[in-house]
Amino acid sequence: ATCLGGSKKPVPEPGYWTNPRCPIGFSACEANLELGHSYTCLAPNHTRSGAKEFGECREGHEGVLCHKCSDGFGRDVPSSPFCSRCRGFDEEGGKRRTRWWHLLFLAAGVVFESGMSLSLIFTGLEADKRAKPEMSQLLKVLVSYLGIVKLLLSGNTFGWPRALQLFISSHKPPDESSPTAVTSFDCWFSNSSEYKTIYTYTLQIAPKFCSVLACTLYMYAHSYRLTKKYVQAKKTQRFMQSTDPFTNVWMTPEEENVAFPKLLLLIGDEDGRSDSAKALDSLSPTRSAINFTRNLLPRVAIVCSTSMWPDLLAWSLGFLACGFYPKSFVTDCDESSYDQVVGEKVLLWEYDKEMTCFSGLHSRMLEYVAVPILAVVLFPIFILRFLKKNTRKLYVDNKFDYTYGFLYRDYERAYFYWEFVIQVRTFAMTALIVYFSTISRSDQDLQGLLLLVVIFASSVVHTHCMPYVSDMVDRAEQVVLVDAAVIIISSMFFKLDMHDTHYWDHFREFLGLGIALLHVGTLLLMVYLMAKAFLKTYAIHADSDGDNIVSVEEAEAYFGTSKQSKAFIAVLKVFRLVEEVTAATEGHKKED
Repeated sequence: ATCLGGSKKPVPEPGYWTNPRCPIGFSACEANLELGHSYTCLAPNHTRSGAKEFGECREGHEGVLCHKCSDGFGRDVPSSPFCSRCRGFDEEGGKRRTRWWHLLFLAAGVVFESGMSLSLIFTGLEADKRAKPEMSQLLKVLVSYLGIVKLLLSGNTFGWPRALQLFISSHKPPDESSPTAVTSFDCWFSNSSEYKTIYTYTLQIAPKFCSVLACTLYMYAHSYRLTKKYVQAKKTQRFMQSTDPFTNVWMTPEEENVAFPKLLLLIGDEDGRSDSAKALDSLSPTRSAINFTRNLLPRVAIVCSTSMWPDLLAWSLGFLACGFYPKSFVTDCDESSYDQVVGEKVLLWEYDKEMTCFSGLHSRMLEYVAVPILAVVLFPIFILRFLKKNTRKLYVDNKFDYTYGFLYRDYERAYFYWEFVIQVRTFAMTALIVYFSTISRSDQDLQGLLLLVVIFASSVVHTHCMPYVSDMVDRAEQVVLVDAAVIIISSMFFKLDMHDTHYWDHFREFLGLGIALLHVGTLLLMVYLMAKAFLKTYAIHADSDGDNIVSVEEAEAYFGTSKQSKAFIAVLKVFRLVEEVTAATEGHKKED
């Protein structure tokens, strides 16, 4: 603050805030201009004519530290400090249209998350053990990468080059030319509602539960369609994929167990006959669908809960995110002297800085969510205990493998617990982001240092163990960790106070461009590896001798020699899934 002399109250500098009704108390705004960011509270220079003595909030902001969005404003990204005007809010029927737009975006998010969960389920179910389930592994790495980037960017990105913020960060000031919010729950409720913060915070997790419901319903429909087709074909003794109306020959039980192992495991009864096709002769389509759904439901729950857990963790830890603020911001001022109240602080909930932590409304709120929060926080422990308890079934029991293999099958047998290691890393990073994302420079520096320690330790442990079944997936995970380390180091580098250094701003912009290119390159690499894994599921069918090497001759014998087949084989050669047979290759085959 700037001291005016005499008995006048000091005026806060730009980027800082005070309660004009109280004699003391100054604190940084939600975003600080000194760190290269716009701020949500304005404190005009007192020498400027007509300026208000104690400053004002940015348009659309109100409350302590200008943290709350005014009526008609909202945040598309809940962790962003900036409020944007709700789309069409002031127009006739604007509130209704805004909610419809919001529901449309939420539905798109539900479809995306449901699709990712279903992809993880089906790639795991259809994975050929001989071909190694790389598609499932890469999908998990991609989901992990997107989660890490989202988590890191939800923390402090103050000081980043503006161009990089516009490209990669969610913490950017709203565009003044089109300041509209369409996906904010703030636009649904008025500030006059006592529970607005509770509603808006709780509804953030609603799309996650909707995606689980959509995923489960789809699995019910899929299971009924698949098992009905199978049982009807078996009863008519007509081969399932046959298009010949005169084909009335069904395979033997042994051939059936080889052809449909996963389906037979999933629609079989629990009496130990699930691995025998003979046990299915008397099953009706409805009974088979019930068995299929009951046996597959644990896998649906495991995949959805594991993929949802990082967001649920951040949401749960957010209930306990509290910070110390000057008491004069939230209490009525009395006649106490400066010396009496200068050090008094009050613990406020970070998501509503007018709500005192662990008392009143916040206390009642925690009573409802205490058990779910405990379950979410201890989820990694539950997973580790479950795997340790069933160690004898891992990689041996087919039914257990197809149901719970998502937790361990992608890793080497010696590292069956690696899912727990990844979850511990996620827990550490999430806790650092939630509890150290403040405006305090010391907290930011400590957060960056501890995040770097977590990523460095994860990289060292991963490089030493190389836990994935596929070397390609191990390398992809290493790239993901390097990308995360670059983001953390850069966020610390951008906060250096070197603005007087020649060409500093140009160097920051150049480095920002490099980070953006690295980010795009990592995504392109993941897309390439996933495309290769997807094509491998087709190429491996041409491997007639079972050596995991597909020659051009084998590919032509399986796919044919038409123009389309040759073009497809050429694509497989580009991805190095089809090889020219040489003397060295033949020698390698003989050794195998």
